[in-house]
Amino acid sequence: MKVVLLYYDALHYHLSRHKALNTLLAQRGGTALLYCVSPTSHHWQEPGYQDEATAPNRVLCKGGGPIWCRVVGTARLWSQLSKDSPDVVCTAGYSEPFSLVALAWSKVFGRAAVCMHVTTRWDRRRRRWRESLKRRIAPLFDAAICGGGPQKEYLAELGMPLDRIVTGYNVVDNSYFAAAADVFRRSRAVETPPYFFTASRLVATKNVDCILQAYAALKRAHPACLWKLRIAGKGPDEASLRSLAEQLGIRADTEFLGYLRTDALAGQLAGAGAFILASREAEPWGLAVNEAMAAGIPSIVSSKCGCCADLIKDSVTGWSFDPSDYVQLSEVMARVAINDTERQSVAAHGFQRIMQFTPTSFAERMSEAAGIALDHARALGAS
Repeated sequence: MKVVLLYYDALHYHLSRHKALNTLLAQRGGTALLYCVSPTSHHWQEPGYQDEATAPNRVLCKGGGPIWCRVVGTARLWSQLSKDSPDVVCTAGYSEPFSLVALAWSKVFGRAAVCMHVTTRWDRRRRRWRESLKRRIAPLFDAAICGGGPQKEYLAELGMPLDRIVTGYNVVDNSYFAAAADVFRRSRAVETPPYFFTASRLVATKNVDCILQAYAALKRAHPACLWKLRIAGKGPDEASLRSLAEQLGIRADTEFLGYLRTDALAGQLAGAGAFILASREAEPWGLAVNEAMAAGIPSIVSSKCGCCADLIKDSVTGWSFDPSDYVQLSEVMARVAINDTERQSVAAHGFQRIMQFTPTSFAERMSEAAGIALDHARALGAS
C-alpha cells in the first residue's frame, strides 16, 4: 500500500508522524510519502531540517510568498499525484483548495481518500452556510482520522459515519522531548525553585494576559512563593504584555524569552515546574501540551483546548481551568507551587498518559484508517 500524507507545510510533528507511518508500511511491503505544498514555517531555517523534510518526499512549491506557493503548489498537486499514483491520499482537513484537489483526484482515479481532521464543534464560530457545505464534503472522504473524542463527535455531526472514523491523530515526537529533557536534567542542575512556563504566539486568543494576572494574584496571596514565570514566543501583543507585567508589579519575576527553536524549547520544558496553555478561544487541540507531558512536566490547560477531554484528568494527569477566570488559574498555580507531592504525581501520570499518543500509535491508527478507506472505496467502485 502506498499512502500520501498531504499538508500545507511540514512541521516537526508532521515529519515524526510520516517517519513512523513509513516505517510501519515498509514492514508490510508499502510506503508513505509526505507532500508539502509550501515550506513557509520557521522550522525550515533550522540546520538539517530541509534535508530531513525533503528526502524522499515532495515539496510542491519551493519559492515565493505564501499566496504564490499555495496557488502554484496546488496547481502542481494533480500531476504529482498522478506520477506517484498512491492507493490512499490523506489530506489535512477539507477546507483548503489542495485538499479538495486531492479528494477530486481520488474520485477520478478510484483511489481512497482519508481526512485528517483536527477541529471541534466549538473551536470557532460556526456559520450555517459553511456547516451546510461541510456536510456535503466530509462524507465524500472514505475515512477519517482525528485527535480524540470532541473531534470525532464533530466529524460525525458533519455526516461521516462513526465506523469510518478513528482517533489518535494529534501526536508529537514524544521520544525527542523526553530524551532532551533527560539530557538537560543530567547535564545541568534543574533550577530550584522551578518556574511556570508557557509557549505560544503572543496574540489575544492565546490569553497570556490571563496568565500574567493569575501569576500576580499568586504572588499577592503567597508572597513567599519563589516561582518565576517564563513566556516563550513572539507576536503583536508582546509590548502590551510587557507593559501589563510592569503594571502588575511582576516584571522582575517575569522573563520574555522570544521565539525558541525546538531544542531550546525542550530545554525550557525540562527546567520548568509546570506548563500553562491558557487559550481564551477554543483551540482544536494544543500540541504544546503533548510536548510538555512528554518532557515530564505537569500541564495546566484551558478547558477550551481540544486536548483536554482526552489528555487531562483533573489532579491526575493535569489540571484544567476556565480561561475567563484568572482567579481560578491562580488557585491552581498555587496548588502546583505549594504541593510538590501532587505536582510530581501528576507529572508521572501525565507522562504515562501521553505515551499512549506517540508517532507509533499514530502510524497504527493511520494504517487502520487507510484500510477502512480502501475497503470503502472498493465497495463504491463495485456498486
